[in-house]
Amino acid sequence: QLFSDCKDIHVSSIKINQFGDLKISFSNGFILSSTSDVSGEEECWRFFRRDTNQHIVVTGAGLEIDEVDDSLT
Repeated sequence: QLFSDCKDIHVSSIKINQFGDLKISFSNGFILSSTSDVSGEEECWRFFRRDTNQHIVVTGAGLEIDEVDDSLT
């Protein structure tokens, strides 16, 4: 029921703090919040953008920019 009519809902903002904690706000007022419990190079989150091969990787050590190699797909 919560997501039965999501076609008009979009992400309003994404916030990540220095610890990898995540907060995603949606246009309907919903908020998804998650706390990271890792440190070091372990991956917490990965954000993709549709029109590029680059994506942001959040690890316990901070943010990284990664790129997908099209020849591998």
